[in-house]
Amino acid sequence: MELFVGYLPPGIDSGGLRTAFRRSAFLPPWMIRSARIVQLQDRNGCVGRYGRVALTSRLAGHYAKRFMAKRGLHGYRVSVREFHHRAAGNERRALNWRLRYWGGVERRQGERRTFSETALAGISLRADPRQELQLD
Repeated sequence: MELFVGYLPPGIDSGGLRTAFRRSAFLPPWMIRSARIVQLQDRNGCVGRYGRVALTSRLAGHYAKRFMAKRGLHGYRVSVREFHHRAAGNERRALNWRLRYWGGVERRQGERRTFSETALAGISLRADPRQELQLD
């Protein structure tokens, strides 16, 4: 299981992240496969950082999520959740993306579209979609 660690404190590196998971979540060293820091830079020059921690089992991942969310990291409160891969092309922003059904994981918690709206967006209620309405 891979975990996303957001709101990292400044000055922490991948070794510090690995040590924090080992100490705060009481995980043995062999359960942590890898820990790395990813840095992204936006157009304005601001640098965003997050951590990715790969664990050997899902049970260890759920255990670590619970303990890291309570204890934090070097006095900072961190956000720990399961990591979900996204396509580099960001296919949700394609042409007419609001009309298509999306069965994947939602990135935003406050998504305005509901499942029924997206699932039924392309379905026509008329018997024949080519049939035009005739008004006399």
